[in-house]
Amino acid sequence: MVYFEIFKNKNNYAQPYWWVIKSFGNHQTLATSEMYTSKQNALNAINLVKANASTAKVYDSTGE
Repeated sequence: MVYFEIFKNKNNYAQPYWWVIKSFGNHQTLATSEMYTSKQNALNAINLVKANASTAKVYDSTGE
């Protein structure tokens, strides 16, 4: 299981919001988003990731 955490950088006025995906077990950061201009934009992106995660495909580019 994973969870999302939203952050705000008070020194970045143009795009202060971002989010990370963390694991429930050890709370390790698994992925970090791009920066967003509003909290609502960050929440919209989280909802897109949540909605598409179960249908996401995995592409192996390792050549192994």
